[in-house]
Amino acid sequence: ILPSIMFRKFADGLRAAANNAGSALGVSDSDGVQRLTAMGFSRTEATNALEATNGNVDQAAELLLAQHQQHPTPAAARPTQNHHNHGAAHNEDEDIRRAMAASLETNHNRNEAMNRAAAAAEARNKPKNNKKPTQSQTATMHKAAEVTFDHGGTNPHKISTGAGALAKHHPTVKLAPKLQDKSIEEQILRCADRLKAAPAAVDTLYRACTTIQQHPNEEKYRSIDTTTAGFQRTLAKAPGAMDFLKAVNFYPSPHNANVLRMDLVDPARIYLGISALEKTKETTEYITAKGRMVVTKEVATLRRDASDQETLKRAAFMAKCPSEPAEGQGAWIQVALADHETIRRRFDGDDTLQDVLNWLGSYASEIPKKLTSHNWMLQDINRYPVAPMD
Repeated sequence: ILPSIMFRKFADGLRAAANNAGSALGVSDSDGVQRLTAMGFSRTEATNALEATNGNVDQAAELLLAQHQQHPTPAAARPTQNHHNHGAAHNEDEDIRRAMAASLETNHNRNEAMNRAAAAAEARNKPKNNKKPTQSQTATMHKAAEVTFDHGGTNPHKISTGAGALAKHHPTVKLAPKLQDKSIEEQILRCADRLKAAPAAVDTLYRACTTIQQHPNEEKYRSIDTTTAGFQRTLAKAPGAMDFLKAVNFYPSPHNANVLRMDLVDPARIYLGISALEKTKETTEYITAKGRMVVTKEVATLRRDASDQETLKRAAFMAKCPSEPAEGQGAWIQVALADHETIRRRFDGDDTLQDVLNWLGSYASEIPKKLTSHNWMLQDINRYPVAPMD
């Protein structure tokens, strides 16, 4: 309680001095000297401090406290003013001065400790060729010095990370095991499930596993070159494909890291891989993605037809299309023909779906026939879930 009272009294004194002065440059010598001598300093010290700080009472008080910290004056020789205040008021002011001096000394010791730690870290990390450390290295060294000391400047922090630290601080939290730490059966099942949205990868892996099952002694079926265009197109970017190959016993060749080899055929793993992929083929995600992939390939084939007969058919469909509205009129219709080809055109509000089909026929004459026979369908991708258009 006593330190709180002392610091509150000290703050009130400084605040009153600042309010009476109006500004640092406008403080009169008599008021500033009176405030400082009331804190226990001599008139000469107060006058010199005010002159050094251009009349700023706050800065003068800090300056005097710092001077007394570095060159303390013996109690018997310490001059005082206002001899009628020798009682409790003088003792309180003296306690304030000592408390402020102790606080400054604590901060000074802390700063010195951090500077020593930073210098030691800089010496340890100094390049042997005497080059100056980079900005990132300097920031790292200062950060190391800051975390070495607590607010008191003496106790080191013990920083620990990783699973051990998690178990120590959060004993009830359990980390899920990594995929490679699970059983082979679970690895194969999880990888096959992740591939359900990549039908090309599922089909490729299924074909590879069934071929190895039928010809386990043929080395050419147990080697995969990861640099080929087919591998890069179907498996390289498919989530779970590489982990699936590893689970069924494919590993990089010691002679060529770009080649995956199955040196030991494990019939159980091959059978489990085939069963997991067959289950994946039954999922809705696979069936939808597979249908989209088939249509995309067929549309691409139709678009490449440049025969004279096909050109005449496309021109006939284009002749049936209504004229396109002017800029700023009508509504845009956008159709994704393939993964990398999207077409768009404006239509009036009274145009029909048949007009849209004629427009699509101008890109490939078979498209309207596929749609009207319900072999294909148009989907409204602006809705969720995606809905077919009748």
